[in-house]
Amino acid sequence: MDRRNFIFGLLIFMIELAHSAARATNETLRRVLHERREPSSRPAPAAWTATEVWVAQNGGAAITARSGIDVAAGTVTLKKINDDDELVDQELPDGTAVTVTAYNMFGEAVAANAYIFIARERGSGKYIVISEDCT
Repeated sequence: MDRRNFIFGLLIFMIELAHSAARATNETLRRVLHERREPSSRPAPAAWTATEVWVAQNGGAAITARSGIDVAAGTVTLKKINDDDELVDQELPDGTAVTVTAYNMFGEAVAANAYIFIARERGSGKYIVISEDCT
């Protein structure tokens, strides 16, 4: 009799274990299918996000050229095109111009007061010079 109860108990345990595994599998499948149908319901990995590109103007000093693996940095002012199609400073709510540090990875210096394009690098979040106005 004890042996039958043991086998019966073991059978019930195995059935419950199988049901539990099936529920977990169904929940995982439901979540995966939902994410495939609704990709906006989960945050995108950083590598999938769009790159930010800004128009900026270099300050009064040149940003020196890269030297080997050492990049040079300078302060630049972010710009925008206003309703009159003019380049104006990107401003904070208090009217202060937005300045950021931009890194020059090129072998040539960025001229003082030059208009440049900068992009935010995904890995570090730092701004890098991607193009300088040809004058």
